[in-house]
This record gives sequence, C-alpha cells and structure tokens, in this order.
Amino acid sequence: MTTHKKTTKMKTKLSLLTGLIIMTGATYAQAETPLVFGSTYVSAGASSNFGGDIVANTYLVVGASTQVTGDIKTGTAVTIGASSVVGVTGDLIASIDAGTAATIGANTVVTGAVNVGTALTLGAGATKGDAVSGSASDYTSGRVNDAQDYFNGLTAAEEDDRNQLPTLISGDLTLYASDAKPHSGPVVFNASSLTTSASITLTLEGNDIDWVFNITDMMTLGANTKIVLAKDTVGSSVTWNLGGYASLGAGAEMIGTILAGGYVTTGVDSKVTAANESSNTYKVVDGVIFEDEAYCGGLFSATSYVTLGASATVTCKD
Repeated sequence: MTTHKKTTKMKTKLSLLTGLIIMTGATYAQAETPLVFGSTYVSAGASSNFGGDIVANTYLVVGASTQVTGDIKTGTAVTIGASSVVGVTGDLIASIDAGTAATIGANTVVTGAVNVGTALTLGAGATKGDAVSGSASDYTSGRVNDAQDYFNGLTAAEEDDRNQLPTLISGDLTLYASDAKPHSGPVVFNASSLTTSASITLTLEGNDIDWVFNITDMMTLGANTKIVLAKDTVGSSVTWNLGGYASLGAGAEMIGTILAGGYVTTGVDSKVTAANESSNTYKVVDGVIFEDEAYCGGLFSATSYVTLGASATVTCKD
C-alpha cells in the first residue's frame, strides 16, 4: 500500500534527519505499517470501510455491513458485525488474528483464516477461509511516538521561522506552499491547537510537496469540513502530527495521516484518505538509511482508541 518518493525528494528530506552525514548510493529498507492503529481499542459503526490493515492492542468491534480490506490483529477479542466482509471476496485474502476470542456475525465473509487464542464463534451463514494472508504486522505505540518525534524535528527551532496556523479557521482558506517560509524539506505549519468551523474548505496548493502540520494539542474539524489538495495536484503527502486528540465531525473529509497522542474519532459519513504519496520517516543504522515508516494515510493513536462513525471511511485510495 505504500509508494516510494522520487530519489531527489527523498534525499532532501533525509538531510533533515542525517545532519552532517553525507551518503551516496545508500541502501533503503521499509517497515510495514497498518492503516489504523489503536493503542487501546478500535471500533466502528455500521457500514464503515477500512481500506487496509487494523491493529489494536486490546479489542476490535465493528458494526454490521463493515468492509475491512486488510488483515486484523488484536491483543484480545475481535467482534465483526453481521453481513460484513474481511478481504475482498474472490480477489483479496485477509486474515484475523485475535489474542483471545473472535465473534463473526451472521452472513459475514472472512476470506482468510481466523486465528484465535481461545474461542471462535461463527454466526449463521458466516464463512471463513483457511489461507493466511501474512497477517497485519506487529505495531506498537513506540513506533507512533518515534514517527511523531521525527515530524516534530522538522519544526524550525526559531519561533520567527515557523509557519503558523490560526487556532480557529472559520472560513475557506488556501495554503500556498510558495508563500510559506522556505525549508530544505517539507512545508511545515505549526499551531498550538486547531479547530475549524462547519462546512469550510482548507485547500493545500503546491505540487510535489510534503505537508506537515505539527499541532501541540488537539485538532477538531467541524461537520462537513473538507481538507483537500488543490485540483490536479501531484506528488504530495500530508501528515497531521498531534500531541493530543483528533475529532472529525459528521461528513468531514480530509487527506493524509493522523498521528495522535490521544484518541481519534470520526463522525458519521466522514472520510479520511491518502494524499498522492505516502508520508515517510527515516533512520540511520550502521551507516545505512532506512525508510522507517511509510504512511499512505490512516489513523494512529499512541495512547488511546480509534473510533469511526457509521458509514465512515479510512483508506489509502479514493
């Protein structure tokens, strides 16, 4: 689900991390990440849509008619509502690994294997496969924290050199990369917190840009708010790095990856999708540069839960 950026862009971004280290012909390695990670639990209302893997340190509960394209891995129980699908029937196998029990609702299809620590309950008409898809990767709160530290490190040290966002966006706003204070890598905006009024549009204008929003505390998007890339924008990524929680109102739509210190909630009919490219973090081990994480989009909570409202969507693809 992840995509590599152009080499020139990657080297520019790497300079922020490696400082005085100058390397050519470096070897790159990439770690796999889920689409949704809850340090405690993950839950979703009926008819929700997860376009990738889900990892929860405790349990997962999703409502009826939910679609989970990827694998599911939990520390304790998994409960899937009736008439749901895990994987893509006839096309993509996805598996469930539950630390304790799994309850699969009536007429639900799990295309891959269901592995449980204790008991498996299949509702009437529910089916499962035998093939294991590889399963969702192990993922920890520490990796969220490491990614947040990386993005925090992109903020200019001097206050006067920072691109500041208002704490309240009450009307439509376009941010132009060309108007931001220059950086050697991503375009970084800072805010102590961020709240939007209902039904406004925040547009990000600029091709081949890594947009990073370092927000000290929380982010709250009003109902039907839209955060979009400008029309015909290509090659850009968007990362929302929050010290606190994220709350998206009903019908809100946004692009990018949310890395939250606290909980993440999305309202009914909300939508979180990837930008054109993945957001990446890097590290250097024994002189080799590793692409440490590649986030195509998604929701991550370092200390708490992730909850999607009914008919909400989170995915790497439109």
